[in-house]
Amino acid sequence: MCDADSPLGREMLTEEPGPWFPWDRLDAVSELLEGIAAQQERFLTWRQKALRRGDYHDRDRIIGHFAAAIRAIADAGRVDATLFPGDIVR
Repeated sequence: MCDADSPLGREMLTEEPGPWFPWDRLDAVSELLEGIAAQQERFLTWRQKALRRGDYHDRDRIIGHFAAAIRAIADAGRVDATLFPGDIVR
């Protein structure tokens, strides 16, 4: 449950790592939980997408991007905005 236009909401709606519910649909959570056993394929799809997003947000991957950018800044003696990937720093 989150706002659709929040960072989490945008990720949930774009990447679909699981069900998304707006705040005014609290009742939909129980409906989903009651019927999830019959939706194995859907559940497995969410699981695969959630694992993929977990890899994207991996701590070591992100630290590696920043470490490389900091090394490049130190080597160049200046800051270049292209060193920071747009998918990490917005």
